[in-house]
Amino acid sequence: MNYKQIKTLSKLLSFVFQSGIPTATEGTIRITDNDVELDINGGFRRLCIYFTGNIFIYNNLPDGYYINMTDSLIVINNLLLKNLKNDNILFSYDGNLDISRAYIMTLGGKRINIKIEDIDRLELVHNSKTNVEDDSLLLLEEIIAPDNIAIKSGIDDDSIKGLYTDKPLADGYTGYYNYHPKENIYMTGKTLTNQSKPIGKSASSFRTNKNKLNLTRVLNKTLKRGAVSDTRAIAKPIKTKIAPTKKKEIKTTKGGKY
Repeated sequence: MNYKQIKTLSKLLSFVFQSGIPTATEGTIRITDNDVELDINGGFRRLCIYFTGNIFIYNNLPDGYYINMTDSLIVINNLLLKNLKNDNILFSYDGNLDISRAYIMTLGGKRINIKIEDIDRLELVHNSKTNVEDDSLLLLEEIIAPDNIAIKSGIDDDSIKGLYTDKPLADGYTGYYNYHPKENIYMTGKTLTNQSKPIGKSASSFRTNKNKLNLTRVLNKTLKRGAVSDTRAIAKPIKTKIAPTKKKEIKTTKGGKY
């Protein structure tokens, strides 16, 4: 999804906030426990993060945000100019992430550089210098080890949720909808559910092989989202104490054992 498409999409929104929002003047990106959060003092239109590494992103952004990623750049667009939720967490990730620089574009189009605090990496360096070898250090080393280069890069959900239009789409639909950029498919509802229906195009257009395939991919996202959540929950190691196994006593007599 390029800038022109994003701008066109923004024009469809009837409740984008354009007043009463303080303009951001500074901010900090923090990386802690494989969570990336943004501490910022105002609204922003776009956030650009330059990085190296190989990561898979778990999208924690609220409605109205769009996230996209290349092999060296993460772009987050705030279409509804909403504040972040979930303790300002942008996304969680698996893999090895090293952010080199980041900046935001304000509501007025001004570019502001953002500070970067990689708490995970600082803790690893500190522990290495003090020669502390405990379970947390070993786990952290494992997280950023080169072996993680085998992780497949991607985003679990790059859809734009919570959109609304009172200007009829191509098929006459008005109301809440969600948009899936890769497939170029609009679906009913604030978020994608099993009850969501395709909109924005004529019914006949969904008979083409390309649109059929894209619609199938969108509908399958509800199943994949649950599978990804389950996988992450299973992947987290749980330390448990295992009671020692009692050996069965074997009594013996002069004649043998019984």
